[in-house]
Amino acid sequence: MRWLVFPLSAFLLWVSLGPFGAWVVGDPLKDPFRVLPRAMKVDPLDHQWPYYLAQAYRGVGEDKAARRYFTRALKINSLDPMVWSSLADLYLDGGRVKEALYALERAAFLDPSSAFIQWRVLVRLLALDLPSAREIARDLVSRLLLLEPSKRRNLFALGEMLVKDGLGGILPHDEGVWKAYLRWLISRGEVEKAVMVWREMGDLGWRDRGLFRSVVDGLIAKGAVAQAWKVWRGEFPQDHLIHNGGFERDLLGFGFGWRFNPRISGLKSWGFTFRDRIEGRRSFYLEFDGERNPRVGWPRQLVYIGVPGTYRLSAYMKTEGVTGATGFSLWVWGKGFRARSKELKGYTFWRWVKVDFQVRDPGPCWVALVRQATRKLNRFLGGKVWIDQVVLEKLDEKGVSQGSSG
Repeated sequence: MRWLVFPLSAFLLWVSLGPFGAWVVGDPLKDPFRVLPRAMKVDPLDHQWPYYLAQAYRGVGEDKAARRYFTRALKINSLDPMVWSSLADLYLDGGRVKEALYALERAAFLDPSSAFIQWRVLVRLLALDLPSAREIARDLVSRLLLLEPSKRRNLFALGEMLVKDGLGGILPHDEGVWKAYLRWLISRGEVEKAVMVWREMGDLGWRDRGLFRSVVDGLIAKGAVAQAWKVWRGEFPQDHLIHNGGFERDLLGFGFGWRFNPRISGLKSWGFTFRDRIEGRRSFYLEFDGERNPRVGWPRQLVYIGVPGTYRLSAYMKTEGVTGATGFSLWVWGKGFRARSKELKGYTFWRWVKVDFQVRDPGPCWVALVRQATRKLNRFLGGKVWIDQVVLEKLDEKGVSQGSSG
């Protein structure tokens, strides 16, 4: 692409001079070495003419003459970053690394708001195996993170090539950049770095619910459930195992909160009720129309169990006119285990149901209110079911609770 520089520059000269000027000095495209010196005489204070002439000499391999005219252009105007970067290219071709580094530094300094100049300088600095070049390159990466939001992922990768222990030292003080970096780390599975950045963002006051959701769900998707649980506990320190077991708050729909999918076949209504409850202000209910035979697995919640042992999942449930051959029960399942409580159907006043199970390996598991579909004639689900005060607790050898959620 370097061969385009001089023809384009000469064309701009021809347009700027107009017919009269072109008649005086001639056509720079046909004879640049005769026309451009004339242009310098006609307009000696314009640094572009010696710059264009330097590019012409460089195009034919006359580096010494090119360097002389680059220098002349800088004497007229030392604030043009393109002249400095072009001079740096000439120095690099000649193996004069220190002079090239100085010229590149000047180019980057003179136009810090130009993404084109900053990228131009950065690409050349990355080719130099010098500590001082790497220092300047780190500054340019920091600057480009603000100038080029669409290229942040590439810049993060470049930054990690320059800084091995994380980009915290070169990230600009900008909330958007830090959020993008955090999401980039999670997408690459760099869990420990992501958790550290999350903590630093908390110190900076740059956390919000949307970002919290992205971090927790992102870590879970990468299989880092233990780290996601630590992040969750930082926001919900009162959660020991179950979140919002009494349904006193709305369903979050992500992370370790309750999830619910209303697209259940035959579901007539669902929500919270203040009239039927065991404790607190409300409970959660589902109502069905009696015309479908769905499998129900909602609400459900992801839980992290960090200590092996015996556990008990329990809740209070109530049914009213629940039809069909199968009823509702509490289920819990994870790696190496699956268990469920007794089913409730028909008309049942508030009843405490439970299921004990063994966990051999720490890790995630799911708890849910479940109703199985059936092939029996009595298969249509109708009626209403309530659930309240869901508790997951660890038991000792005698079956006594050692801790529960609230």
